[in-house]
Amino acid sequence: MPGASRRARVDQQGRLWAVAGAIGLVALLVYVLRNIGAERIDAPLSISIFALAGIFYVVEIDVIKFDFRKSSHSFSLNEVPLVLGLIFTPPAFIVPAQIVGTGLALAIHRRQSPLKISFNLSQFALGSALGVVVHRAILAGETPVALRGWFAALAGAAVASIVSVTATSLAINLAEGAGRATETRGEVAFFGALNALGNTMIALATAVLLWHEPTAVVLLVGPTLMLYAAYRAYSAQRRKHQSLEFLYQSSRLLTQSPQIEQALLSLLREARETFRAEAAEVILFAIDDDRGTLRTSVRGDDELEVLVPVLESEVDDALRDLVADGRTVVVHDAKTAGTLVAPYVHDRHYRDAMIAPLQGETRTIGAFVMANRISSAGRFSREDVRLFETLSNQASVSLEYGRLEKTLAQLTELKERLRHQALHDSLTQLANRRMFVEQVDAALESCPEDRNVAVLFIDLDDFKTVNDSLGHEAGDKLLIAVAHRLRSCLRPSDTAARFGGDEFAVLLPESEGAVTAVHLAERIIQAMQKPLRLAGNQMTVRGSVGIAVSMGDTPTSAELLRNADVAMYEAKTHEKGRFAVFEAGMHEAAIQRLRLRAELERAVDEQQFVLHYQPIVNLSSAAVVGVEALVRWNHPERGIVGPFHFIELAEETGLIVEIGRQVLLQACREVVRWDERFPDHPPMLLTVNLSGRQVVAPRIIEDVREALHETGLEAGRLVLEITESVVMQDTDLSLKRLDELTSLGLSLAIDDFGTGYSSLAYLRRFPVAILKVAKPFVDGIEEGTDDALLARGIIELAHSLGLRTIAEGIEYETQHHQLHRWSCDLGQGYHFAKPLPSEALIALLEAGPGTPVVPPPPPLPRPGQDLADDQSS
Repeated sequence: MPGASRRARVDQQGRLWAVAGAIGLVALLVYVLRNIGAERIDAPLSISIFALAGIFYVVEIDVIKFDFRKSSHSFSLNEVPLVLGLIFTPPAFIVPAQIVGTGLALAIHRRQSPLKISFNLSQFALGSALGVVVHRAILAGETPVALRGWFAALAGAAVASIVSVTATSLAINLAEGAGRATETRGEVAFFGALNALGNTMIALATAVLLWHEPTAVVLLVGPTLMLYAAYRAYSAQRRKHQSLEFLYQSSRLLTQSPQIEQALLSLLREARETFRAEAAEVILFAIDDDRGTLRTSVRGDDELEVLVPVLESEVDDALRDLVADGRTVVVHDAKTAGTLVAPYVHDRHYRDAMIAPLQGETRTIGAFVMANRISSAGRFSREDVRLFETLSNQASVSLEYGRLEKTLAQLTELKERLRHQALHDSLTQLANRRMFVEQVDAALESCPEDRNVAVLFIDLDDFKTVNDSLGHEAGDKLLIAVAHRLRSCLRPSDTAARFGGDEFAVLLPESEGAVTAVHLAERIIQAMQKPLRLAGNQMTVRGSVGIAVSMGDTPTSAELLRNADVAMYEAKTHEKGRFAVFEAGMHEAAIQRLRLRAELERAVDEQQFVLHYQPIVNLSSAAVVGVEALVRWNHPERGIVGPFHFIELAEETGLIVEIGRQVLLQACREVVRWDERFPDHPPMLLTVNLSGRQVVAPRIIEDVREALHETGLEAGRLVLEITESVVMQDTDLSLKRLDELTSLGLSLAIDDFGTGYSSLAYLRRFPVAILKVAKPFVDGIEEGTDDALLARGIIELAHSLGLRTIAEGIEYETQHHQLHRWSCDLGQGYHFAKPLPSEALIALLEAGPGTPVVPPPPPLPRPGQDLADDQSS
């Protein structure tokens, strides 16, 4: 935030400099083209350029300030010398005289910044230059003190006023935001018009007297001074009334608000409005080590801090020293803040600041800071400082006597609340990692010699799938439910913690070796597996548990946690929903797994994956009709690595989503290349495996659409294979994604059908077009087991539902012939061809379209012939 605020201010100042320069350039063009060379009016007297500059200087020394609806408007008598110059001075003198006189007043008396001086002078110059043009155009050579001359002077002053109002609104828009500019634009225009009209009339009256009777001008001095004195008296009284009202309101806020936090925030908001500042803060100095220095601040519309611990000790001492003498200090920037306070002022990005002490009876209890005056209001005045000192004294009394005891009690409560938040997980209210490590360290130090310290590390299986499919809100509810079940399994002396994400840990401070930890792990796994309903879906939660027990030499907490983590990954590797006890050999396996993960991430970045293609043949003709794309990892050191060695890790880490995207794009591109090389070959099907992670990934639809569009492959030739476990998730998101995929024109196939959770209801509900008969059932044909009957049943079931079938793992001619007799549509396996690199598959296809890769089976038996008899023969 500080860096962003600094950049925003630099950009803001840059825009203001650019606008000032643009306005100045336009003013110069108008002045050179239309003012220089214009004839002066033949008047009875002449005002020199120096006298005119002096008049501009005098009227800009002390401007009139008017407060309206918490907005401050500043006006001068700028139109008076302008109108006098239009009548009694050559046109070429007006703009230079105004720049010199007004510039000196702004720099010497009003102490404006270079940016503001440049902006004001540029818009004054443009307004005056245009005013001269309009005045001369309307006057048309007539007498300037006659009726036509009055209208010409009013028009010229009006143009100058319009330029001023427009430029002022633009400056407010750039400096304080569009919202603020919209709010004040109407007020600026209204009061500016009134001011211009009044000043022009005064100037015209003066001009008439100067034209006809110059000495009579003296008669205007008295009324003018009386009006000015009356205005000053009214303004002072009004400011006094507003100050008293503000002080009363501030006192009421501090004494009547039920909470100290609310009282401070209300006071700071009210003070910001009154002083028209960007930031306000109250700093309560530390009393002792139990309660450090606290800050409450309001900055902008939405940046709030409430009793936040702040400041390093040296800055704390520097602020104390700064307000130690009881006076309010005005700081313009970090350079004038003092050596120790400068870092604080710099970090808070304070350009102008009033820092007042909150003085108690016996000590300085804090500091009150008002900073960054809104640019249109100028710098803090002496009246602002006096009012701020009074407000600080009043706040000191209210804080020390009316609220101090209650404040300290609230601060103590806050401290306990902050400590609890620092040591507990905000979602589950279990201990967090920091507290858990502290507890493990304490248990290791105090554990008797005949006992052990045990740590269980628990990781939920497939939690990311829940988050991706049901949303983060459902994921949070799942974590809360897991935490509740975890607590129900523990003894009072045990500690449960959440480390973040779906990782939990349990500490058994005094266990009887691994036996106690194993019993607890079994209870936890059993408790996890109770059905749970989330977002309208009933599901079973499973977790993998790793156990580490302190044995022999006392390990550190870090070693114990690492060992439990390693054991958990060992449990997850073999089978989900189980536990494992750490053994020495597991550590090396964990290191290998971490190394493999890093290599896999690099492989994804460098696209090290290649594809092999296994032909899919028509079982009647044994001709190739399609291919299944199978991913291989072309490891830079180990060569070609099969999917068995990395797919599970890719699923676990989520890298499978990007791997799947690369595989799909590469496979589609390769098939289109084959089409171009073998134009006479019938278009082949392409089947690509789709993991559960990909199905629920938000980008899957776009990935598939992009692959089809980029390669030009017809969607009807693409088949995406999903496993039964993906279908059995039975979530609305899975069904929605699969429907969206098929809407692209492609087909879905169930891979390894029959080995998972086959259900006719799911086949009817999901948009599946193909069933792939799993290899174990095909093996049963050769082995003569009951699996052969299951293969035949799957084929008949598919045909009754209007689905096509592909038999996997065909290795023998007998399997080929029997599946053909059962009317299985397609098949693949080593009997036809192993998975082949692209070049080898091209060599296979060069035999020509329709060429069988093995001898085709004999014709189907005549109707009524017993297929079982054919098989036995």
